[in-house]
Parts: sequence; C-alpha cells; structure tokens
Amino acid sequence: MKIETTQVTKVCIKDIPNLDTLNVFIEDFRPGVGRIIIEVFGESWASSWTGMGDRDMETFFCSCNNQYLIGKLAPQLESTVTATSGMVDFLKKKVCSRRLEDQYPTKDRARELYEMANNVADDATVDDLGYGEAFPIDELLGDEWWYDLPKEPNHKYEYLKRIVGVVQEALNLKESME
Repeated sequence: MKIETTQVTKVCIKDIPNLDTLNVFIEDFRPGVGRIIIEVFGESWASSWTGMGDRDMETFFCSCNNQYLIGKLAPQLESTVTATSGMVDFLKKKVCSRRLEDQYPTKDRARELYEMANNVADDATVDDLGYGEAFPIDELLGDEWWYDLPKEPNHKYEYLKRIVGVVQEALNLKESME
C-alpha cells in the first residue's frame, strides 16, 4: 500500500442570492492535469482533465463555456426535458395538423383520436405515454414519437449552469485579488 498526501485548494463561496454555500475543491497534479469538485448542500459534481495545456485548473475552468463544463461534470444531464404540461393541447393540435395534411384516412378516426387526447393526463410523462393504453401515440407521431414531444428547459441543467457560472465568477475574482 502506498499513501500520498497532495495539496488541494478549497474555495468557499458564500452569500450567493438564492443559492447555498458552494465548496469548490481544486487539485492540480501537474501543469495541464487537474481535478475540480463542486459541492453544494450535499450534492456534488466532479471531473478531471489531462489536456489543459500549460494552464492550471482554475484558469482552464474559467476559460471554458458552461455547456462544455456541464457535459464533463454531469454527462447524463440533458439541457431540455419533455414538457410536463400542456400534453392534451399538444396532442389535439397534432391530430388537427395531421388531419389537415390528409394523413388520416377518415375524419371519424381523427375525431376519435382528438377525443382520446382528453384521456391523457395534462402532465403526462414519456413513460406514461409509452406504456399507457389511453392514447395510441405511435399512430399519431410515428415509431419514434418521443422525439416529437414538446421540450422545456431542464431545471436541473439550469441549476448546474448557474452554479458553474458562480464558480467561474468567484475564481476570476479570486485570481484578480491575488
């Protein structure tokens, strides 16, 4: 067993409007190689980089855009999610537009689908639509229907985007004070 001790910089960012205290742990292993951990109220995000040129972690982190950093800190986090409101209106509008495009053989089937849309919960999720019997979603939108559903910003993505922005701002202020 080999045990090493390394130098880690902790930056504590407090008094942020509508945000809890942020703890940022920065570790530079050598020029161009480092790690950052961002923690707020028990939730954390971390990533390491091995190709930062001759920059240290702080300089590199501040030079990157939010989308790239969020992709590294939370790779599974999508910027948008399926809208969870207005599903009934969305489905009814789709039925009407498909009927106008003559994609339904009869106006009776279009009327039937329009009425069936009333059985869908207005806050239906992708799982509700895909596995429920209340509405034949694939008939209306096709085999890969989930791509056609309305999207809205993902509040978790927006939250992390705000955190990354605050960390960048604080690191830039810290740099200018040194």
